[in-house]
Amino acid sequence: MAALLLGGYNRDPLGIPLDVFPQIKPDDPLRREYEDKIDAIFFPHLKRREFEDLNPPPFTKRFKGNPSDEDHTVATVHVDPHPSDKNIIPGVNPFIMSAYGKPGSGKTQLMQRIVYQKLINKQVDYVIVITPNGWSEDWKFLPRKCVKTEWTQKLAEKIYKVQQSPERGHLLIVCEDQIGSFPWTDPLVTKMLISHRHLDTSWVFGLQYVNKQPPIYRETNSQVAIFDQLTLNAKEALWKSFGTAFWPDYKDWEVALKEYTEEKYFFMWYDAWTHTWTRKKIKPLPKDTPVIDFLKKKAGKPNKRKMEE
Repeated sequence: MAALLLGGYNRDPLGIPLDVFPQIKPDDPLRREYEDKIDAIFFPHLKRREFEDLNPPPFTKRFKGNPSDEDHTVATVHVDPHPSDKNIIPGVNPFIMSAYGKPGSGKTQLMQRIVYQKLINKQVDYVIVITPNGWSEDWKFLPRKCVKTEWTQKLAEKIYKVQQSPERGHLLIVCEDQIGSFPWTDPLVTKMLISHRHLDTSWVFGLQYVNKQPPIYRETNSQVAIFDQLTLNAKEALWKSFGTAFWPDYKDWEVALKEYTEEKYFFMWYDAWTHTWTRKKIKPLPKDTPVIDFLKKKAGKPNKRKMEE
C-alpha cells in the first residue's frame, strides 16, 4: 500500500522523505519503518508489523474486566523483554515525547538514554537540556554550556531565530521537571511546538505531574512514556488523554498501570505514529559514560555556532 504514495517530495505532514524512498533498498530497515508509518497513517485497518521481531504470544497480555464476558476486551500491550538500551525513537523525523511519573521512577534515565542515542546515531545536531539541577551528575555526558537551569524568553527567541534558518540543524530540547516554570501559554512557545516539524526541532518533557501540562499539548505527543503514578488524579488525566480509545473502562486502565509500571524503570510506551502500546524497561546509562562533545566536530552545521553566540 505504501508504494501508492511514493510520488514527489512531501516531507510534511508525514515527516517522510518520499523523494528518497525509492532509493532505499527493500531489505533496509529504514524502508520498512517508512512503509509501516505510511500504512499506519493512510491504511489503519491493515495488520501492523511493528512487533514481529518481539517474542511471540507468551509475552503479550490482554486484560479483561470480567473474564466471563468475552465481549469485554481492551488494548493489547506488547511486552518487550529486553531493556531499552538501543534506539527508542528511531529515525530522524522531529518528534515530541513526554514522560510522566513520580520521582525516582526512571524518567531522567529515559531522557538521558534518548539524548545519548540520538547523538551517537547522529540523528540530532544540537541538544539543549533545561533542568533545575543544571549541569549535574545526570547530564555530565553533555558539554556544560548545553545544560541550563531555566527556560527564558531570550533563549526561546534565539532558538526560534536559528531554527528558521535554511541552514539549521536538527535540534533536540529536553525539559526536565519544569513545574510551574515552563511557559506553556506563551505565544512563541506555542508556535514552536505546533511548528516543530518545520523548525526541525524535537522536544522531550519529563513531568511529575501530568496536570501541569495543558491537555492540548499532551495530544501533540508522538510518543508517551508512562511510569508509576503518585495520585488518582494523574492516572485519570493520563487515561483521558491517551487511554480511553484503548481502555474504555477506567478500571481496566488502573489494572494495566499497576501491572506494567509498578516496578522501577518499567513504563508503558505509547507510539501515536503506530497507535501501539508496549511495556518497556529503561537501562540507565553507566555513570562513567564519556562526554559526547558534539560542539567540537569540524563538520558541524551553522546552527551550532549561532546557538552558542
